Amino acid sequence: SSIFNYNFPNGTTKVFVVYGSGEDIESVCGGKYGKPYFYVTSDGTTASVSFNAFSLSATLSNEATIYNGMNNKLSLTVTNNGVQEYLDKVKVYVSSTETKPKEASNTLYLTVPANGGTATRDVTVCPAEAGNIYVWVDDVNYNSLLSAKQFTVAQKTAPVLTLVSVETNAVADLYETNRAYVKSSDGNEYYVKAPKTYDDEATFTFKVKNTGGATDSKWFVRFQDINDPTHYKDVIVEKRIEPNSIETIEASVSPADIGNSRFIYGEVYVNTDGTNTFSIPTCSESLDIFRLPIIDANGVATEYHYVINLKNCSAVYVPETTTLPTYKDNGSTYWATYSCQSSDTEIGVPTGRSVTLYNSTVSGGHLTLTPRTGDYAHKVAKGEAVLIKTDGESVKVDNLGGAAISLSADTGNELIATGDTEEILTAEVGYLFYRLAYKNSESKTGLGFYLSVVNDGSTTTRDGSRIRTTPGKGYLKVANSASTEGSESSPASAFLLEGGDGDNTTDIECITVTEDNTSEDSADERVFNLQGQQVKKPVKGIYIKNNKKVVIK
Repeated sequence: SSIFNYNFPNGTTKVFVVYGSGEDIESVCGGKYGKPYFYVTSDGTTASVSFNAFSLSATLSNEATIYNGMNNKLSLTVTNNGVQEYLDKVKVYVSSTETKPKEASNTLYLTVPANGGTATRDVTVCPAEAGNIYVWVDDVNYNSLLSAKQFTVAQKTAPVLTLVSVETNAVADLYETNRAYVKSSDGNEYYVKAPKTYDDEATFTFKVKNTGGATDSKWFVRFQDINDPTHYKDVIVEKRIEPNSIETIEASVSPADIGNSRFIYGEVYVNTDGTNTFSIPTCSESLDIFRLPIIDANGVATEYHYVINLKNCSAVYVPETTTLPTYKDNGSTYWATYSCQSSDTEIGVPTGRSVTLYNSTVSGGHLTLTPRTGDYAHKVAKGEAVLIKTDGESVKVDNLGGAAISLSADTGNELIATGDTEEILTAEVGYLFYRLAYKNSESKTGLGFYLSVVNDGSTTTRDGSRIRTTPGKGYLKVANSASTEGSESSPASAFLLEGGDGDNTTDIECITVTEDNTSEDSADERVFNLQGQQVKKPVKGIYIKNNKKVVIK
């Protein structure tokens, strides 16, 4: 022991034992991580000494009823009111009596910051009998943080589980009718009307109602190619289901997980006894058996169906897509023109997003946008162009090449598709060209259809008499008479896309006419990755630019 006099400041001071000669300190005793050192806590009058500067306390709680014979989670929170971080073990003891066991049931490694910091962990208990359990919590030095905390254990009863719904992430009223087919037991192939998603994965959601006791359940979901069961992936979801509740079992799979299969079938099985034996869950009488309408040579659903006599399953089609960048207007809406000269295509967005395709016409100096409907609500015929409105920086394009059924171009649309190659076109006498561009390409403001500006290296035209087209887009070719409003003698130089937020459709149906001139052509120099995210400084790899794949080496 040692006695020394020192006027310690208020608070806690860490004191090291050092060695040396005279006033020269050579080193701390015990080396870099060694001891002895201690802490002195002073209030200006008295001082106390300890070998640790952390001060721990603990709370333990349960959100759900604790049952015997199953795993139950308790929430342990450890608080440190000291000045030293705690980085060590915390031991949890559990007993059915008020006598503390000699051995800990759980050992947790915690980092608890100093000065009021906390750390929270789940502690699992599985009481053998109904009644009570008692829980103790100690730090690494066996100092008690919590003593004999009592919890009531209820008697477990058998669960009564019923599968009440089977859903996928398919888009409402969107179906794959060109490439989705099934093979029947007689060896024939039938094209079907298949639910379709524009997410990267197929997601299946199974809702389960429990009218019995609580249970630790396991759900086995098998995903597979609907026509080739050798391409599959199994997913196990563990879920505690409380009495009188409806729980959701969700699992996802990508086409790459099952041999790049696009038409994905999934079915669910359940286990509640802790083994690895799974069975078909009891299904609600209101739940239909799985069936897909068979379509005829014209793509029309017939009265016949492909049927699997099960209720615990469904299917969804996940197409392979490319990314089409869009342009943001002055609000939170994004626009783009689009066309394809090689095949019919379909435009989609992931779950939670929205997209609308429009036909465009010009009359009386106004541009009118009409939402496309029916087969054309999402699809674009080969060689036609559309205007796209969405709520994100890109949309997905599904190439329907090879489809048995081809679309004809929709009627009432004056937007013209660009060709397969970049070219400069000259308007016929009495007509003008308008293209989608920003008024200020640097600030990305004033998005609309402007009289096209072309600089071919020797001559610059700004009056819409010429246009430089790039593949995969669309432009307006408008008669002078249609681009003039009322008694105005000059045609509109721009149709400005304003807002389009919320449910106000006036900004969609009648676009404001402006007389401002755009200063120059607004070529799209943006670069996107294959997920549709804009990349400011691309490195080596494959990217999307101007709706084309480019390789940066």
